Amino acid sequence: VEHVQKILSDQESISRAARVLQPVEIAELVSDSVELLGAEIPRTLQIDLDASLRSVGRVLGSPVALQQIVINLLKNAAESIRMHRPAAHEGRIALTAAAEHR
Repeated sequence: VEHVQKILSDQESISRAARVLQPVEIAELVSDSVELLGAEIPRTLQIDLDASLRSVGRVLGSPVALQQIVINLLKNAAESIRMHRPAAHEGRIALTAAAEHR
């Protein structure tokens, strides 16, 4: 979450446009992101959503920006699996989360 907040902060600095921050349910956002990818992720890849995603609950952020980050991470993971296992085209992406309090 801290890394995502840093990315959002950097993007905001570059765009110089204030983002509307709101509570975002992480588990729903991740689940929706997996569904949005649809055919872009091969069916031979297993995507596991860990219960820890629900335990994190909500974070304050930009839903659109957070969803784009999750989608990019999933695409990168799928591409990495494809590059390292080209013959099998099989693999597993496990998504977990942990809250960090400051």
